Amino acid sequence: MGKKFHQWKQLWWRRPLRNILRTRCGDGGNGRQGKAASKAFIEALVTKTTSEDEGFMLSAEVDFVFVSIDIEGGMDQWGIKEFGVAKLDTRDVVVNMASTSADLIHGHNYALAKGHRRAFVFGDTTRVDSSHLAATIKDVCHIPDRKGLYGNETERRIVLVGHAIHNELMTMEAHGVKLDDIPAVVGILDTSDLGQGGSLESLLTSLGLPLPRNRQGKADSLHCAGNDAHYTLRALLAMLYI
Repeated sequence: MGKKFHQWKQLWWRRPLRNILRTRCGDGGNGRQGKAASKAFIEALVTKTTSEDEGFMLSAEVDFVFVSIDIEGGMDQWGIKEFGVAKLDTRDVVVNMASTSADLIHGHNYALAKGHRRAFVFGDTTRVDSSHLAATIKDVCHIPDRKGLYGNETERRIVLVGHAIHNELMTMEAHGVKLDDIPAVVGILDTSDLGQGGSLESLLTSLGLPLPRNRQGKADSLHCAGNDAHYTLRALLAMLYI
């Protein structure tokens, strides 16, 4: 693991690559596309709420799935502990306008270390071997379009979400998964960027989102990858007023 950790540090601190990923997640490239897609989706929701057309459908532009990801651990001697994902389908939001968007989030937690301590409270946890992490990430980001609403497309488009998501992208790249390997990704949203920095906990608190705390006042459900992916998506929805 020491050799891998050294390689990962070299990869991360290679300034051009690090800056490219941060730019892609910010106002340039994929980040700009993610913000544009979200803005168009909100406008579509406004149209839906004011329209009397019972057959209202999302246009292809705003028909996508928010996929929030979080990775706990790193390329150090302890390795990756967990990979978490939370998804929200824009189709579900339109069909279930009376429901709270948070109720439409579906998530999963993947544990790579035997000693993961924090419970995943929004779904199930599956144990996977670290050698299968890359395949798991690619599988999570492949969402078949079973309805085939828009031409011959067989895969749903994705807007990838994360808190300081460049860290996840760097870890993914260190495991052989580049963003370009996931063609379904049409944009990226970074809640750290949208929230102007700070931790996920501080962002949730500033947005007034409920966060369970123990007797010592600590938010001990954080730092479980599945929980963090869910909370990150909740934070995004709050900032988008969905």
